[in-house]
Amino acid sequence: MKTLSALSGALLYCCGGSLLAYNGACGPLPAKRVLALQHTEFATADMDSRVFTSQDGMQTDFHGQHTLGATDDAPTLLGIAHRYRTFDFAESDAAGLLTNGHLHKLSFYWLTQTKRRSRHWLFALAPHLSVSSNQLQQPDLIEHDAWQLHGRLQWRRQWRQDLWLSLGLCIDDRLTDYRAYPMVAANWRPSDALHFDVGFPTTRIALHPSDTWRLQINLDAAGGEWRVYDKASATYSDFHFRAWRAELGMTANLASGDQIGLFWGREFRRRWRYALSDGATETGTGESAALVSLRLARSW
Repeated sequence: MKTLSALSGALLYCCGGSLLAYNGACGPLPAKRVLALQHTEFATADMDSRVFTSQDGMQTDFHGQHTLGATDDAPTLLGIAHRYRTFDFAESDAAGLLTNGHLHKLSFYWLTQTKRRSRHWLFALAPHLSVSSNQLQQPDLIEHDAWQLHGRLQWRRQWRQDLWLSLGLCIDDRLTDYRAYPMVAANWRPSDALHFDVGFPTTRIALHPSDTWRLQINLDAAGGEWRVYDKASATYSDFHFRAWRAELGMTANLASGDQIGLFWGREFRRRWRYALSDGATETGTGESAALVSLRLARSW
């Protein structure tokens, strides 16, 4: 049956064919070759900080993935991903931020999986570079503590024909700091047209009214940790960001085999921790920010 095939063939992949934005080695990954590009714009939102009054920015993501192995439902995945995020702060006094606000994440990942009847194991490793843009322009500024090793170990079991449950351990920085945390998810396919992937820290719900169109709701952790230098490339510090992102969107499969998606949403529960030029370390919070995102992808 199509539903059973979709479950067994989508160990990493959720929401029925919509090529989701890459969100780390612990996030959902398609079991196929992929080239994808996404651009997101954030609206200006007020901040609660002694230094900054408001913040806006943008984000651009690139994701390329290759598959190895003879089976379609349990391939080994090799990939590269790059995220460019800008944080533009409006300052209220002279104590400036010790970063230029142009932040990069570069990741290479390897994921393998084993499949025995109704049980699957997934294992992933992903060296991860998180730096400000002036370090990419001056590579000698990049030190070992700018690298993180992300990864996951996940166990999945099919409990009935339309339901999978999974437990696992993830190591990444999506929850503000680089650390380990548990993963849990339930993947339910009541029909070929309706998919539920509910869990922590990722939830997806997708409705497929036709083979061309898909409606989708996404909820994800959206934080990160970067090793940054100030604008003069003289002083380094750590920059932390915590947030959750909720999106509602529509994707279309084109006749060429490409896919295009448009998403609207909000980034909320936003919190920053950063160093200032006066030597202080501050935690600032911000109101939720509206966002719009355009995604283009090709898979084969």
